[in-house]
Amino acid sequence: MNCSIMCAVSAKLKVFLKMALLVNLEQLKVATGYDRPGDVEKCLKKNGVRFLYGKSGIYTTIDALNAAMGLKSDNLPDNESTEIDIY
Repeated sequence: MNCSIMCAVSAKLKVFLKMALLVNLEQLKVATGYDRPGDVEKCLKKNGVRFLYGKSGIYTTIDALNAAMGLKSDNLPDNESTEIDIY
């Protein structure tokens, strides 16, 4: 397989993996059982889940949900970090 195809596949896979770590408002509504964004936000705050505001509402990460439950992240090896650029 030539490099340009491999690079394109690799770039798409990276974007997919980054997005798989994000949990959007619709997913949070299902997880919390609340329909209104304000109620979802209150629930997240009450449970210590860190979140951000975006154009389409609040969102968080799998790691933030796990941290609120006292679980360690399996997404990154120990002593390693990554940056996610959100445009």
